[in-house]
Amino acid sequence: MLVPYIVIRASGQSRAPIEEVIVGPTSDFGLSRSSLQNFLERHGHHGVKITCSDIPFRSG
Repeated sequence: MLVPYIVIRASGQSRAPIEEVIVGPTSDFGLSRSSLQNFLERHGHHGVKITCSDIPFRSG
């Protein structure tokens, strides 16, 4: 699976201000949310709003 991403380089010790991450579509939003929250907090991003995409998940 290919996962798109953007590299953000911040100057100095400051972190890029991430306000919200939209997750989805996924078969297990709870697991995805928990994993993402742990990742963000480990990298110094606290209090980021994590929401589920409005696009429905299609298995198959």
